[in-house]
Amino acid sequence: MNRAFLTADLQYGDSGKGTITDALTRRYNAGLVVRFSGGAQAAHSVVLTDGTHHIFSQWGAGTFAGAATHLSRFMLVEPFRLFKEADVLISKGAELAISVDPDAVVTTSYHILANQALELRRGANKHGSVGLGIGETRRFELSGLPTLRMRDIQAKRTADILTAIQDQYISEGILTAADLRDINPMKFADTYEMLVGKLALIRTAEILSQHETVIFENAQGVLLDEKHGFAPYNTWTNTTFDNGETLACEAGGCDTTRIGIVRTYMSRHGAGPFVTEASLPIPEEPHNKTHKWMGHFRVGHFDAVAARYAIDCCDGIDELAITHADTLSSGFIATNYNDVSLGPDSAEALFSATAQYSPSGNLVADIAEQLNVPLGIVSTGPTAAHKLFVGRSGKVAA
Repeated sequence: MNRAFLTADLQYGDSGKGTITDALTRRYNAGLVVRFSGGAQAAHSVVLTDGTHHIFSQWGAGTFAGAATHLSRFMLVEPFRLFKEADVLISKGAELAISVDPDAVVTTSYHILANQALELRRGANKHGSVGLGIGETRRFELSGLPTLRMRDIQAKRTADILTAIQDQYISEGILTAADLRDINPMKFADTYEMLVGKLALIRTAEILSQHETVIFENAQGVLLDEKHGFAPYNTWTNTTFDNGETLACEAGGCDTTRIGIVRTYMSRHGAGPFVTEASLPIPEEPHNKTHKWMGHFRVGHFDAVAARYAIDCCDGIDELAITHADTLSSGFIATNYNDVSLGPDSAEALFSATAQYSPSGNLVADIAEQLNVPLGIVSTGPTAAHKLFVGRSGKVAA
């Protein structure tokens, strides 16, 4: 690998990682997309010029552009959903190639059930979980509790580990035997081993050595990061560039470009602080509706304060990609907060924070100026053909 592009969403997610990954794959003829955070909760949209649309969950968003997918050890793999998504992609004409790092952790049905049970118990104090077991999978991994990895399935240790996970949840009182009556460790083990037997388990450094240019596709948003996000309304995932850079370094290093992605306005699913939330003159988004677990889809004015905080959490970025420039081209930018500093413990203060705004007749130009980062990509529509690659001079690059 000689060149890598790393993406990170500088907002609360939904900023366009899928469409930017697709465009990068096509422009640089990248043969591989590496997923380096998150799990099956991702929802990265790609639209083709013929109208074909897919919301990528675990497969890389460069799939339609011909890139293979690699799920790194930082990716949480849900095998059932992985293969269901494969069937959908094949039905849409995609040619598939995938590999998985043997150390990748598996999200099981136990994690999903427990995640949903815990969120329901929170009642009005829900965290906005997507309900797919991400936090529970990471809790087990980080706490040294029984954890299933791809190599365990390959070695047919699946049933023993699934039983240990089940017993742990029962001992914690999170799940009961009645909750688990439809989950049989032996039956699930057989299915997991059959599915994983179809996958190539390859160390990430090895697969990276086979490709000249690689796109590293992140998940969720930096404002939801497990360390920097506003707890408890954050995720159990490192959403900065860290994991991708670790993988690139382990493969011997290369020329890397760190791309931070934002919309021309803010968006957020479900619970949590949202300083600039407002009613905006934008069309309804058909793929961002109220979610059973996350809740309502919310929008608001562009928040330069939060975006600058996200950039600092990432230790800087090389280029900025701005999406939805066709949806909202003018409006307001929050340039400052009144008496609130951002940090992982600032959620309560942010609920009552107010922002100072500046009007903008050209959101793309003014956002880039506010963030003081070179503008790399501007998206004026849903397909790769709508992506303008901008040179440092400010002109559209050839």
